Amino acid sequence: MIYIKNVKKYLHRVFLWSRGRDLFEKLDISLEYKMFGGNYGGWPVINSFIDKDSVVYSVGVGTDITFDMDLINKYKVRLHAFDPTPEAIEYVENNNIPVENFIMHGYGLYKNDEMIKFYKPKNENYVSHSIYDKGGKKEFYVEMKRLQTIMSELNHEHIDLLKMDIEGAEYDVISDMMESGILPDQLLIEFHHRFENIKPAKTRESIELLRSFGYLLFYISDSGTDYGFVRSSLV
Repeated sequence: MIYIKNVKKYLHRVFLWSRGRDLFEKLDISLEYKMFGGNYGGWPVINSFIDKDSVVYSVGVGTDITFDMDLINKYKVRLHAFDPTPEAIEYVENNNIPVENFIMHGYGLYKNDEMIKFYKPKNENYVSHSIYDKGGKKEFYVEMKRLQTIMSELNHEHIDLLKMDIEGAEYDVISDMMESGILPDQLLIEFHHRFENIKPAKTRESIELLRSFGYLLFYISDSGTDYGFVRSSLV
């Protein structure tokens, strides 16, 4: 599903009823974008900054690749997907994705190159595994890599679009990216301040860090968890 939306709101108040937390954020810029993916896995993309030659990383695909397939179908782009969870890998393998441009990598993104403990969610029907223990009964180890390592192995010097839905690991990854000088043109990030052990202040700190490196906030989802950033030098 693809549709166009022009952002007109500059003040966005997010109230997380389940946690009793307020998060106030002000959009930095109003830009036209297209939404790609289904109602659950949809993300905004600024059309003018992506084409078939763009380098696109989609990190954390789970069992919903509607965003990825919409991008591929629209732009004929070659998309690299990353997810270390067994359910996600099995989903991709069993569904015989009918395009060569969808490339699945069975490891995750983190601040270090290491094997790290992953926790299954409390509801075993969910596939959102995390480095944070959310009350699940099972845990296992998965391979994780720094973004710098991944780009080196894939021979990429720049990323045009990076989407991250990595269940709380985004905070450390953002810091590592900025320290490493890796500045994708567009950043789509799900922040997980709804987790019990992650405070909204941590999300605010990450947003301000991105702003300090020249990123502008152009999108906030109605849920208050999904954020879109673009480099100021491009607009």
